[in-house]
Amino acid sequence: MLFWLARARYTPRAMEAHQKPSAPAPKPARFRGGRWLLLTHEPFWPPSGGGSAEAFYLAKELLRRGSRVEVMAPEGERSASPPETPGLRVRPFRGWRLGRYSRFRPLRYLFYPLKLVREARALFDRNPPDAILAQHALSCAAAGRLKRAWGAPAVFNYLDCLAGYLERWPLMPRPAARALVQYELALPRRLEADAALAVSDELAERLAQNGFPASRILPIYYGFDAELFRFDPNSPRSPEPLAVMHGSFDRHHIGPIAMEAARRLLRSHPRLRIRFVGRVTGPLRKLLRRLEKDGLGRRVEATGFAPYAEVAEKIRPAWAGLVPYEDSTGAQCAFVAKAVEYLAVGVPTICTNLAGLRRFFGKEPMIRFAAFDPAAFAEAVLAELETPPETRAEAARKASARVAKELDWRTICRRAIDFAEAAAARAKTKSEEGR
Repeated sequence: MLFWLARARYTPRAMEAHQKPSAPAPKPARFRGGRWLLLTHEPFWPPSGGGSAEAFYLAKELLRRGSRVEVMAPEGERSASPPETPGLRVRPFRGWRLGRYSRFRPLRYLFYPLKLVREARALFDRNPPDAILAQHALSCAAAGRLKRAWGAPAVFNYLDCLAGYLERWPLMPRPAARALVQYELALPRRLEADAALAVSDELAERLAQNGFPASRILPIYYGFDAELFRFDPNSPRSPEPLAVMHGSFDRHHIGPIAMEAARRLLRSHPRLRIRFVGRVTGPLRKLLRRLEKDGLGRRVEATGFAPYAEVAEKIRPAWAGLVPYEDSTGAQCAFVAKAVEYLAVGVPTICTNLAGLRRFFGKEPMIRFAAFDPAAFAEAVLAELETPPETRAEAARKASARVAKELDWRTICRRAIDFAEAAAARAKTKSEEGR
């Protein structure tokens, strides 16, 4: 299905553009006041995790600049209408519900781009949008097809390398997973995207290695709402040692490293409690059962789903924030939201050695990076728990100030839309000159 969507028109001129560097073009006028189509495979409102939180802030930034925004997104388990906003129209995907916990989610993902193309063309063929902004590879595959049909500029927003997480699936053959990764990373080149936004420097580099011009790639990272995740120096830590982990708890979040590290931590530190903030998924339920079987369950708390606006208060008292991801291309390319949110509220963070985060936070004293090994990860957490909090106060304040300045959604979305508008303007100018 995705191979059909990604058939590209290769001409000698297009191939030459990919192979030879060209002189920088004059900076075009901004593309403002148009009508954008925002495509995503995640529910638009409320945010459900992953990259869905970013979509609403991108739409708000486009609206702030005078554009109109049409959103095509599936409905999920908790879907609702977004706050009424002039210029914003959400058109629910009619094929099927598709949330993070939908049944048969991989199969629904597979057919989503094809169905999305059909629904978009039925809605907009008579009056196509002026530009397309697509989130994640699934919607990018659809956007490439729509770009060809309408001649509209298309900007791909790579919030992760989705196929890269398949490398950790037990039933997925490694050669097949690697082939899917390479295919996903080549989509901007194959579909002749006008620009690509990347969630990390690592992902931006890999897109360039797969033939897309580096000058048309912008790493924008992954943000948070600085108004919700505030640093409060007077907020008390938990009286007893507390480690937290929050998020969606998919297979790549709760794997062998997380399971074994949790057992080691609870056995090594008799006063330690661990809190999981988020929906109790299959992988998390498996971890909880294992800890209960080992007699450690009474010191583990699972809060269940927490709205985005309430997460900060649940993680703020922690002595350490946990990011025990497994090694995969998907994880290496990620810019993990939970790490940013821990730093925002002043919680020291322990993370496996993820390249996307390490390249940005490599010199950040509030993050400890550990090898992809349960023992090494647990040892890093225990070292943090033994660190006197007064020695962390100034570093916590500086880390929070840094992420608030550089990674607030408003800052990220301004940069992203600046780049997207410039790409759309270049494409429109080139199209008009070619007539």
